[in-house]
Amino acid sequence: MSKKLKVEGTMDLDQAIEYLDNVLASLKEGRIRVETAEDSVTLIPEKVVKFEMSVSQKKDKEKFGVEIAWKTDADSPTRRGFSITPGEK
Repeated sequence: MSKKLKVEGTMDLDQAIEYLDNVLASLKEGRIRVETAEDSVTLIPEKVVKFEMSVSQKKDKEKFGVEIAWKTDADSPTRRGFSITPGEK
């Protein structure tokens, strides 16, 4: 199964920080769920991840990016047709 969601837009820095805080909290809980009006994707990070960070600075633009990736473990119990998730907030 292949699923992909891309979320982008212009917002206040405070809103972007709130999204990043939610990502960090989700990573700590072991499950990241991203939802849009049309679709959703739930990721379950493994214990070992690949971490990449990039920064760039040009004349009129600065950019900061983070990527965290992992290979899924086909034998993980969370991949066998059931899941346990925290309740909705």
